[in-house]
Amino acid sequence: MKKEVTSKDILNKKFTKNVKGYDPLEVDNFLDQIIKQFKNFESNENELSSEISRLVREIELLKSQIKTLEQDLSIERSKIQVLETRKHTSNEDLDPIELLQKVGKYEVKLYELGIDPSKIK
Repeated sequence: MKKEVTSKDILNKKFTKNVKGYDPLEVDNFLDQIIKQFKNFESNENELSSEISRLVREIELLKSQIKTLEQDLSIERSKIQVLETRKHTSNEDLDPIELLQKVGKYEVKLYELGIDPSKIK
């Protein structure tokens, strides 16, 4: 893998002088422009890399929050199911005669257990 060129590499690059070579001042000015652009690219790359890291951390936090919320939702759904089951088995839907029959069955069961229902407060 080739080594990446940095702005410092461009700034510190020394060329061999030649009688038939390019104008050193013109080359130097052009390289100064390249260095300026290169520094901007490096700066942008660092900022974007930091932003990516921040966003990855935020994504992980949000995933954790979603998992917690899904667990909470599951618990709440279970509670709703229990409440719905209780609602359907509650005594509110029974008429007075059905309630008396139910009380009678409880009294019989208490007598079988040796408890006098009339003594219960």
